[in-house]
Amino acid sequence: MALIAERALATLQATARHADGGANWFPGINPQRPADWLPPVQDCHGAPGIVCRLATAPRTPEWDTLLLQAGNLIWRAGPLSKGASLCHGTAGSGFAMLKLWRRSGEPIWLDRARALAMHGCGQVERHRVDYGQGRHSLWTGDLGLACLLWNCMAGSDAVPTLDVF
Repeated sequence: MALIAERALATLQATARHADGGANWFPGINPQRPADWLPPVQDCHGAPGIVCRLATAPRTPEWDTLLLQAGNLIWRAGPLSKGASLCHGTAGSGFAMLKLWRRSGEPIWLDRARALAMHGCGQVERHRVDYGQGRHSLWTGDLGLACLLWNCMAGSDAVPTLDVF
């Protein structure tokens, strides 16, 4: 298991895109990608997914630095404009903040998760007005935000279907 963690860290360090003290990752290696193209900041492609999947990695300075850099990038990027969903929305970023709160014990990450959750509430309301209905799915709809809100209140970082069923 230690060898897997060591190689995962080496791969993430080698493929990270660093900017302003943050870290993010492209969804894949593509030599034809324009040099100025920025990777998305969402759970399914980028830093929120890395944090949510690897928050239980070994507690070493290297892992801590990399995951906190990803968290800083997520926070600076702010809420996603695509909506409030887990997969490619604000809730996915909020869950990454909860994972960092649990890992580091620093209350700022819980505060940030709560701020993203509240912003997501506004996104859901705006989308209901704009489209006349909600989005009724866990990963690409409003239910992921409901889970984030619950976890912010309950003090949990458990991502639905990844950590709990």
